[in-house]
Amino acid sequence: MTLVSPNVEKWRRLVDEAADPPAPDELATALSARAPLACGAAGLAGLVVIVWLMVAQPF
Repeated sequence: MTLVSPNVEKWRRLVDEAADPPAPDELATALSARAPLACGAAGLAGLVVIVWLMVAQPF
């Protein structure tokens, strides 16, 4: 969660400012961060381990 939360806060600040919309380059920079990809990969790896444990039943 600590990987994603700083980016989500940036996105919220950009979107919540209803008075003036964000510049397209600023929005593109905020959305192109790699942290959500790393968090998704960690979640997928955890899911694979859980499924392996359910199928293999090593314990």
